[in-house]
Amino acid sequence: MEVHDLTGKLVKSIQSNSKNARIDLTNFQTGIYIVTIFSNNTSTKRTVVKQ
Repeated sequence: MEVHDLTGKLVKSIQSNSKNARIDLTNFQTGIYIVTIFSNNTSTKRTVVKQ
């Protein structure tokens, strides 16, 4: 998984073989982030709002 801010900067990257991997956003600044999930040669992007 990768987390990017809205400028496209990579702010976090996690490699996990678990289907239930989690990213701790506690120390992230308030804002909008794009989370990219890689699985079986595909990727899915989700928008996350940290308040």
